[in-house]
Amino acid sequence: MFYYYLPEEHRAIHTACFELVRQIEEFIVGKDYEFLRVSHSDLTEEERDHLIECGNVWDFLKKYKEEQFYTQLNKQLILGLLMDFCYFMQESMDCSNKKRLVVSYALLRRPLYDNLKILLRIIGDEKFYDNFIDKDNYDPANMKDDEVKKLLDKTDEIRMMKSITGSFMFECIFDTTNSGSIINLSNRAIHPITTRPWNKTGAMNCNFMFMTPIDTVELWKHYYAYLPAILVFYSDLFNSVVFGLFKDEVNMDLYPKRLEKFAKIMETAFSKKS
Repeated sequence: MFYYYLPEEHRAIHTACFELVRQIEEFIVGKDYEFLRVSHSDLTEEERDHLIECGNVWDFLKKYKEEQFYTQLNKQLILGLLMDFCYFMQESMDCSNKKRLVVSYALLRRPLYDNLKILLRIIGDEKFYDNFIDKDNYDPANMKDDEVKKLLDKTDEIRMMKSITGSFMFECIFDTTNSGSIINLSNRAIHPITTRPWNKTGAMNCNFMFMTPIDTVELWKHYYAYLPAILVFYSDLFNSVVFGLFKDEVNMDLYPKRLEKFAKIMETAFSKKS
């Protein structure tokens, strides 16, 4: 990996984070997970007639093959969330490497703050599918803090790595009382002026516009303190979702192999750092 301006002290963690995202990206590009991208179904002559009658695949599946409808819907949703996550995170880390920290934090907003809420609803909100399918003004990312906490806590039941809890992720990403949370820093990165009392820009200032070299150093420290824990959480959660929702199609032997690879990535990172 080529390092542009990233200080030596952060390079091992940066590389590990990059490898964690690349492992998640295997769900998008890997042959073992092609079932997320391509689905096959043999249709009888009667079913072909029904497909023509309905006019599109989604209406046909919903009316005549309900189980397949929900399976395909889950595939499209999870694949979209995976793609968003990897592409935004990769660009964010690339910007960090190039000392463009404001852009790095702006890019964290969609995958970490907004899209996580959609993933949490898929996992733990029984009303999600009805709302998502039937309401044209439904915003699944519109969620109060209490509901976010509740759904994050539910992930503790399905994830392998119990040391990074849902409540800890709430503090890292959603907690407005934490000045270093992703919501606070991404708001400041996106908006030149923020006026909320807990995240106020202040007089004669614009968010991140008058940064000094010391400010950049501090942002790098924060970025590489938060990012590993967040990526461990996401890696664990995406594993649980893919191997849980699609157990009939995925090779379950891949799960322990992913965990072994994850352990090697983290071991390499922290051994280099030390």
